[in-house]
Amino acid sequence: MNDLISTAIRNRCCLFVRCAEHECMIEPHLLGLSANGKLLLKSYQPPIPDAPSPVAGWRTYRLEDIEEIELTDIPFPGPRADYDATQSGRIAKVICQL
Repeated sequence: MNDLISTAIRNRCCLFVRCAEHECMIEPHLLGLSANGKLLLKSYQPPIPDAPSPVAGWRTYRLEDIEEIELTDIPFPGPRADYDATQSGRIAKVICQL
């Protein structure tokens, strides 16, 4: 899974993810480890057109919570304007990032 996510980050391709609570298309920005060694994925979820309540914004996923992940051929232009790689939040060690 790490290689797939790193490939998506390097190639700026969206990922489809499914967790227990939802499924969505995301723009992966950073893969890293938390202070307690958990793998985390920081990503941006773009707005969903025609959704009853479009949810867009930053999400941090624990990889252990992701049930399915798929690399798509849908490109994204690069880091979002409000992305700050120096503010990685809960991520203590960066594995791959934009």
